[in-house]
Amino acid sequence: MKIIIQGAGEVGSHLAKMLRTEGNQVCVIDDNPIKRHKHLCGVPIVGIALGILVGDFDSLICSVRLSGLP
Repeated sequence: MKIIIQGAGEVGSHLAKMLRTEGNQVCVIDDNPIKRHKHLCGVPIVGIALGILVGDFDSLICSVRLSGLP
């Protein structure tokens, strides 16, 4: 499967590693400039999803902190 993970924190990182180990194609998106352009077990972290067509993926997993939401 082709999977997008939003959030490269503890949960997103764990999911990316696990899903990649299972043979899935994984892309991680995170808006933290410190995390951009790094890799999690060979999975690149991209900053903005503008260049990614969600329709090209099978699943989208949002792993972001909910604080700050109403």
